[in-house]
Amino acid sequence: MSTSTTAQLTPEFVTALITWQEQGSRSISIELNRSFLDKESSLKVWIYDYNLTSGEFVSCPEEIPTDKALLLRQKKDIEASRRRLNKQLKALEV
Repeated sequence: MSTSTTAQLTPEFVTALITWQEQGSRSISIELNRSFLDKESSLKVWIYDYNLTSGEFVSCPEEIPTDKALLLRQKKDIEASRRRLNKQLKALEV
């Protein structure tokens, strides 16, 4: 997952975002920034799935995750948390 990215809001990208959002309890945030030092604006698109409590920045339709990819990422995060907690519990048993 990237922390931020500059996107181009093409019609295809907007259509893909709307389709993704309509498939569940999801939100999309689009942010356009330009500081006084920047010559170009920065466009960021954040997508969030409320059911999976998972979100990320995307910059094109191909980066929009599938449900399976979101679930696999969530499973990986849960397994990493489980390992970390087990390690902490073992340290307390000593």
